[in-house]
Amino acid sequence: MEESFMGSIIPEEEGPTILSKNIKMGTKKKEDVTDTDMSVYVNHIKKLEGFKPNAYKPDPDEPYFTLGYGRYGKNIKEGMTITKEEAEKNLKNDIEDRLIEIERFIPNFKNMPIDAKKHMLDSWFRGGLSGSSNTIKLINEGKFKEASVEFLNHAEYRNTKLAGVKTRMKNTSEAIARMEK
Repeated sequence: MEESFMGSIIPEEEGPTILSKNIKMGTKKKEDVTDTDMSVYVNHIKKLEGFKPNAYKPDPDEPYFTLGYGRYGKNIKEGMTITKEEAEKNLKNDIEDRLIEIERFIPNFKNMPIDAKKHMLDSWFRGGLSGSSNTIKLINEGKFKEASVEFLNHAEYRNTKLAGVKTRMKNTSEAIARMEK
């Protein structure tokens, strides 16, 4: 397994079509994301993650801690704290970074319905969609119903102990399927 710059775990066997440390960061400008879209993304993730001012592990088997609005990774240590203002700034930065990644792998992302984009971003935020090269391939081919089924053909969906994770993955799958014409 390889750790990406944001801390998500990427299977090595997925090869170069999946997020890697080689993605050039900082090429997307804040103005590239409309204020409306950013507001939808921020509110969606804030609602799902909730604000946690103290570093925590939602699952004791997690290798790293989570803080604020879902910021996760090796730089988050036990005992760390954050204010809501700092957490929202981090969230916006994390969203902007992930949008760079998503648009690299799903070039038509910005033209998709906001409902699909917010769920796909959420999944990328968690590391689910970014770890599914078959789903990404099907999305890029416009085979959204197939992509939605493939997305749930995932060990995390089948094996998670966290009901919220399963619900989020199912919601992403349904949002992808709704794009089928």
